[in-house]
Amino acid sequence: MNPVFIPRSHETSTIIAMAGVTASEMRREFICTEHLLLAMTEDHQTCSEITDLFSLDIGQIRKFIFDKVPVGEPQAPCAPRLSPRSKNVLALALKIAKNVFGFDHVLPIHLFLGILEDGNGWAALAMKDCGLTYPIALSKIPMQGDLSRPGPFPKHLVRRKPDDRPKSSVIIK
Repeated sequence: MNPVFIPRSHETSTIIAMAGVTASEMRREFICTEHLLLAMTEDHQTCSEITDLFSLDIGQIRKFIFDKVPVGEPQAPCAPRLSPRSKNVLALALKIAKNVFGFDHVLPIHLFLGILEDGNGWAALAMKDCGLTYPIALSKIPMQGDLSRPGPFPKHLVRRKPDDRPKSSVIIK
């Protein structure tokens, strides 16, 4: 599936647009995962969800990225486009949205998890530096019916039970 046509929420589209601005400010022609993550830290709702769920220090993540990622050379203004890795992250985010949460479109939390699942790039390195990987992140997201965690959690932040996942109509012999 072409990542440009991956179904996503208005909030996710806004984060991608914000990431484009960040990439331009850093003089990059591509929107990379670090730009997506920085945009998520600037969006109040997404930043709040990330810090609440994963106990992350957003300042530490931003410092890591700004310390490690070089600013590009001055160039003629152009609209940055998604890097191959960011396109892969969007595709992973859609799989996570469908298979883990039961959504048919990508929300910012799915994009965040897609970055972790990809595991490469500056954004994933920044989160690894904070001790967060995809398996650890999934373990911190409550599952439907889990009464051991205080709640309630918004529906988009609750994993569906594995047996609630859609069954394929294709029979493989």
